[in-house]
Amino acid sequence: MRQVSGQENRRFGGLRAAAKSVFLAGGLGLAAGAAMPVQAQSIATPVKPNVSLPGGASSLTETHEDWTVGCSVQAEGKRCVFSQALGNKQTGQRLLSMELRPEGDGIEGVILAPFGLRLAKG
Repeated sequence: MRQVSGQENRRFGGLRAAAKSVFLAGGLGLAAGAAMPVQAQSIATPVKPNVSLPGGASSLTETHEDWTVGCSVQAEGKRCVFSQALGNKQTGQRLLSMELRPEGDGIEGVILAPFGLRLAKG
């Protein structure tokens, strides 16, 4: 958990570009796997995507500055999530959590904050 300072400079533009590049790279990997020839299968047999993580791992977590990237291989393919938690280092209280993940052709985000948190207007 990262400590929040009053004069903190928040840079989200670089994160958005990084998120898009990771999600696009994952999508290109899925597209490459989809372009491979397939054998005839019965209708009842579900098709498993040809997706893997480095070293054949089923899940992977990495930290990039203040963000954590977690990827896992699921039945429908690789799923990655960017997340960050901001909090008070002295008390251990979490003040804000953010999560970004691919959804369709875009990126979906979730922000978790304590009940009653007052945000500045604007």
